[in-house]
Amino acid sequence: QESVIRGLAYKVKALKKDAKTKASIRATLAEVHRLQIRNWVLSWIVPQVSTQCTNTIFCVSSSNDQTINEYRVHARELQLIGQRLADTLRIARGGKLKPSDKLLVKRNVDVYKHNIELTKQVPRTQSSCSGS
Repeated sequence: QESVIRGLAYKVKALKKDAKTKASIRATLAEVHRLQIRNWVLSWIVPQVSTQCTNTIFCVSSSNDQTINEYRVHARELQLIGQRLADTLRIARGGKLKPSDKLLVKRNVDVYKHNIELTKQVPRTQSSCSGS
């Protein structure tokens, strides 16, 4: 998501060269990078393989819901930041986006949807088993 948003930000920055816009873009890109890194970390926290225990007496289960939800919230924040940049770009272009702008807007939505779909593949719980 970060690369798409960065593309939108650079287009805005090219059209609006005032100091306030430059500072805003710089702060926005820093926040985007923070969210992207956090989601990358979250994607490695949850194991990709779910263990099924045959003897539940020796089994401890934990939920992945908090991690999944945090990932989804950050993905949505990233998508919304991209949308705000697209809106700013539209205004800067006099109300109309170029075809290349529209591709970035579409890609922003597509990447978000793809990331949400990936979270649906993550097991909601994980089990740790010992003994027999």
